[in-house]
Amino acid sequence: MAAQMAKELWETVELKKHKPNFLSLYKNLPKSAEQREKVRKASTEGIAIQGQQGARLLPEQLLTEAFILSDLFDIGELAALELLLADTSDSACPGTETSCRV
Repeated sequence: MAAQMAKELWETVELKKHKPNFLSLYKNLPKSAEQREKVRKASTEGIAIQGQQGARLLPEQLLTEAFILSDLFDIGELAALELLLADTSDSACPGTETSCRV
């Protein structure tokens, strides 16, 4: 019982943490060439991720998924990348680099 309550609390905290990203989906923020270029270079030059220190090199497959998500939902590339990174940090899928699929 306590484990289930802890899990629900953790999920609530995670949702609140990423609430701005989810809300920005409704705002339809314009995409920018600058963001796209920044994300494109993340596999070779690294990219600063919100809430983390320093630049982080990311796998090309993750960047490709971010571009697809960005194009599909007409959101900024950085927002798409942050949503994917939030998905990969899910404890149900430890060690995965891309989204956890069932």
